[in-house]
Amino acid sequence: MWHPKRIKFQNLFAHVDSEYVFNQGVCTVIFGENRDDEDCENNGAGKSTMFEAISLALTGKSLRDIDKEVFINYDAEDCRIEFELNNDVIGKTLKIVRQFFRGGKSAKVEVWENDEQNKQITSVNEANQHIIDLIGISREDLLRYFVISQDNGYTFFKAGDVEKKEVLNRITSADMIQPAIDELNNRKKKIEDEVSEIEGDVSLAEEKLEFFKEQLIQQKTLSDDYEINNRKERIKEYETKIQETQTKIDSNDKRIKEIDIEVEKLNEKLSEVETLKAKRKKLKTKIETIEEENEELNDVIRKCKANVNSSVECPKCGHKFVRDGELGLNLKESKSMLKDAKKALEENEELLSKKKSKLSSIKTQLDALEEVDENKRELEREKSKLTTRNDDAQDDITAANKSIMKLQGEIKELEENSRSNKILKQLKEKIKTKEQEVKDLKKKLTESQDELDMVNYWVYYMGKNGFKTYLANRAVSIIEGITNAYLRKFHSKLSVEINGYKILKDGSVREKIDVRVLKGGVSSNVFMGYSGGQRGRISLAGVLGIQHLINMSTNGLGLDLCILDEAFHGVDARGQENIIKILENVGVTVLMVTQNVSPQFQSESRLTVVYEDGIAKYI
Repeated sequence: MWHPKRIKFQNLFAHVDSEYVFNQGVCTVIFGENRDDEDCENNGAGKSTMFEAISLALTGKSLRDIDKEVFINYDAEDCRIEFELNNDVIGKTLKIVRQFFRGGKSAKVEVWENDEQNKQITSVNEANQHIIDLIGISREDLLRYFVISQDNGYTFFKAGDVEKKEVLNRITSADMIQPAIDELNNRKKKIEDEVSEIEGDVSLAEEKLEFFKEQLIQQKTLSDDYEINNRKERIKEYETKIQETQTKIDSNDKRIKEIDIEVEKLNEKLSEVETLKAKRKKLKTKIETIEEENEELNDVIRKCKANVNSSVECPKCGHKFVRDGELGLNLKESKSMLKDAKKALEENEELLSKKKSKLSSIKTQLDALEEVDENKRELEREKSKLTTRNDDAQDDITAANKSIMKLQGEIKELEENSRSNKILKQLKEKIKTKEQEVKDLKKKLTESQDELDMVNYWVYYMGKNGFKTYLANRAVSIIEGITNAYLRKFHSKLSVEINGYKILKDGSVREKIDVRVLKGGVSSNVFMGYSGGQRGRISLAGVLGIQHLINMSTNGLGLDLCILDEAFHGVDARGQENIIKILENVGVTVLMVTQNVSPQFQSESRLTVVYEDGIAKYI
């Protein structure tokens, strides 16, 4: 472990030239005396400057993260810090020299190891990292567990899960197994790539195999025997088709003959049509003549009736005569003509009735013959369709016979030029070779998958589902135990209870760290449920405990130093004095600044800073 030996700083805040040799393994309380401003008492004396110097030396940054223009003394252009440490475990000394300049000039840093300057360091950033590596503690851990200032409200017990996990990993050196897990994950990725590649090869080989098998089928299809048999089968199909077609033709021809007979009979019936039509025409002419005569007779009858009805009698002689008659007839002639006209009209009507009856009979005969004619036309249409079908069928027979002749020619050619089975043999050999290749690849795939299952097993059980969870819970138990051990040293009735990781029923891990505080081992409450003074004691116990565990996990590195800069908010004077007395016996190098102690309190190791005439000095 690294122990601080000496720190020297020039022109840092009010300290022009100050030096302090550490009193190792004890608690040193730093008091201040401001002689320039009596109202300030010990405020503004420069008590915390040493803490800034330590932070600047180790990390290159101030605790309060202030600019160099602020921490360089107002009357100076630069400031210089030297910090010396020794490590008896690894037998090494370390001196860090830093110099900061006003303006744009870059800071300088020197790292001396065993009194020799490390010339391989070429930049400030490289030096910062090298110092952190030598100490073995990160800057975050330094500010959380080694340098506790009034401006830093961090405490493990109210930190987030991510920060708690980081502490657990460092305490248990769980990070040491991370390379193994990383290697397993790398191996897993490599095997997964191999499996993916083999699966691709298997798929490709199977595709090739399938291709060769399809070629074999096609080649067999193209082989001579198959081709000849195939053509013979097709010839049989054509012959069957020709036979079926010829049967249809014969059936159609039979029907055509039947239609011809039926049409001939219908033609005999239809031979009367013209005679009947001539008679009908003659009757129609005769009927029209009679009807015209009847119209003339009706006209004569009308006129005769008019003559008779319009006759007048002479009053002198009593003679009747027609007055202005249309026919120029006298009354007697009119009556005679009227009688003759009516008789003639009756005779014509009787004759007309007979003629019309005869015409109706002829029409009935013609209507019957019209139906016969329609039947004839229907039969002729059927015959036409059958004739067309026979013509098409005959064309099909002709085409089929041509196809048969072509196939017979091809069979003859195939029989004369038999093909070799060499191609079939080559394909069978390729299929056999490719089948063996697929078998070998699948065997290799199975072996890789088995190896992948084994790697997945170790990734699972080395990771958070197994060993890492065990280590985390072990760290939780250690932090809980060592914190409670320090609380007992503080004569506190408080104790902490920390619940770590939990593997759930579904196999997942609940990575939440719960902290409860017990009072007297009975009542339980959350950390923030207690007073500031109680939380201060718990936090200090946790800081000391975790600091101790961090140092133990650094394999001989770490830092024997705990800086407490007014870190006891809420703790009264008596409580702080009790804590100081306890810290004097814990074996840790502690530097402590506090204002809340009684004037009569005497610490075993004390350092006073006097501020006078604008300059701070240690006395």
